[in-house]
Amino acid sequence: MHILVVSGLHVGFVGAIVLFVLKLTGLSLKKASLLSIPLVLFYVIATGANPPAARSIIMLSCIFFSLSLDREPLIYNSLALSALVILIFQPQQLFTASFQMSYGATIGIVCFYQRILGFFRNVKGKILRFFCGVLSVTVSAQIVLIPVCMYYFGKISIISFVTNIIVVPLIGTILYLGVIFYGLTFISQYIATMCSTVLSIILNFILLVTTVLGNPKFFVVSVAKPSIVQMILFFTLLFSVSGFKGKKRFIISAIIIAVNSIYVIYPVVNGRNKTFFNVYQGNNIKTLQIKNNNDNKFFIYNSGKYYDRFYIDSFRQFISFSGIKNADITVAGFDKDKISSDLVNFNIKFVDGMAMESIVR
Repeated sequence: MHILVVSGLHVGFVGAIVLFVLKLTGLSLKKASLLSIPLVLFYVIATGANPPAARSIIMLSCIFFSLSLDREPLIYNSLALSALVILIFQPQQLFTASFQMSYGATIGIVCFYQRILGFFRNVKGKILRFFCGVLSVTVSAQIVLIPVCMYYFGKISIISFVTNIIVVPLIGTILYLGVIFYGLTFISQYIATMCSTVLSIILNFILLVTTVLGNPKFFVVSVAKPSIVQMILFFTLLFSVSGFKGKKRFIISAIIIAVNSIYVIYPVVNGRNKTFFNVYQGNNIKTLQIKNNNDNKFFIYNSGKYYDRFYIDSFRQFISFSGIKNADITVAGFDKDKISSDLVNFNIKFVDGMAMESIVR
């Protein structure tokens, strides 16, 4: 989806293209920087001005203004300004996964890119150094994004590092070739056709990569959803490691790790050999969960006439978020083929409605 949506990556590429073209006309860097702002803004508005693109045009405008004034761009100030402008008009964006992942990825790149790139300082060759740079950007963003993905989706991709190294440079190539193709249509139809052929080959290759490597059965891992407290502890640890030095880094990090360990271990120890019963009620479906240590049993009773796929999808999401790998599921009132296909990799037992109703009551 990030390949398809107009994001900060695309706005950055378009800004670089516009600035490059304007400088080719003989304009100075100051004038080219200022003229680039309305042109890139037009691109953002024409593509819908979604939050990632709006964030990027504000940040890019700050950078272009800085270049026009011969001043050093302040990335953190630009990032904060873009967030402020977006939240003034749409304060609800603060609570969306899109906003949090967009800014989280950017903060991760700003904070950790140079540190991670430093591990590849001995790499020789321009091509290898280029790919090391792409990998550093990917790792920097994923450091922040992985826990956010765990919280919202209960899943993490184990192949995203590889796909980004392949796909991100090609996205830039497509944008550059797209501009060249558009210009060639006014010059030579034959050359423009050759350019479009190259574009088609690259696009089909990207589609092939995303289709094969985007298969959730092979490259996506379901994980337990972290709590808000765990998220706070993780990010506090992350930025204490990057923001402090010497003894302060060691002491603060050790305290956070100790608190997180107690928070995780205590409920497990306290609940050992105890049996917990949880009941979840839908419109026509009632679910009983019996949990003892790592053993989970579910009894699902459908008293309605129709198959509620939305409830079953929510149930599957609940299992994923809870980190439950194995569970014994007993059901009644469901179509066997449908629920067996929706709840794969689980032990499913079918009973009649009367027996199940007495259990869930």
